[in-house]
Amino acid sequence: MILISDKIAGLIIMILWSVSGAIFLLSPGSLKIEKPRGGLLSWLYNILHLVYELILIPAAGILFLIERSNIFETFQINISKPSLLIIQPAGIILLFAGVGLLSWARIIMKKSFRIAAVMPGPEDTLFTNGPFKLVRNPMYTSVLCNCIGLTLLTRVYIFSILFFLFLMLLIFVIIPSEEKNLEIAYKNDYMRYKKESKRLIPFIY
Repeated sequence: MILISDKIAGLIIMILWSVSGAIFLLSPGSLKIEKPRGGLLSWLYNILHLVYELILIPAAGILFLIERSNIFETFQINISKPSLLIIQPAGIILLFAGVGLLSWARIIMKKSFRIAAVMPGPEDTLFTNGPFKLVRNPMYTSVLCNCIGLTLLTRVYIFSILFFLFLMLLIFVIIPSEEKNLEIAYKNDYMRYKKESKRLIPFIY
C-alpha cells in the first residue's frame, strides 16, 4: 500500500500553495513588474516561474486531489512501494521547508521584494538576517526545494526537469545578474555579506 494517497498528496500541495500564495498577495510590493537584467534568459526564468507557480502546481494539486493523477501517468517515475515509504515523506519535508523559507523571506523583505534580476531601488534594504543568514538567495533555494519535493511526492518527473532548468538559469544568469546589481547598490556592505554567506545551500554553496 502506498503510504500517501493521491488525495492526501493533492491536499498537501493545495494547502501549501494556498498559504504561500496568500502571503505573496498580502505582502506589499508583490505585484510590481520591472525590467530585469540578464536579457531574455532573465525574462524566461520569470515567466517559467510564474507558469510553474500559477498553473502547474495548482493543476497538479487539483488532479491529485480529485484522484485523476493518471493524467500524469506518462510522466510518472515507477518507484517500488517500499521506497515510497521513504521518498514521499522526504518530499513532504522538502515542500514544507521550501514554502516556509519562501514565506519567511517574503515577509521580511516587505516592499524591497523584486522579481528576479531587477535592480534594487533607492528605498530598498539589504537583508542579512533571518533566512538571509542561512543563504543569500532563500527564495531561490525554496523554489529548488519545492521542485524536488513535488517530484518525490507525486513521482512526476516534469518537476525534476524544471528543477534542473531553474538551477541552470539561477546559477548562470539570475544570481550573477543580481549580485552585480547588489554590488552596485550596496557596495562594501554587500561584498562583506557575500564573503560571509553561501549562495543557495547552507554551509555548502
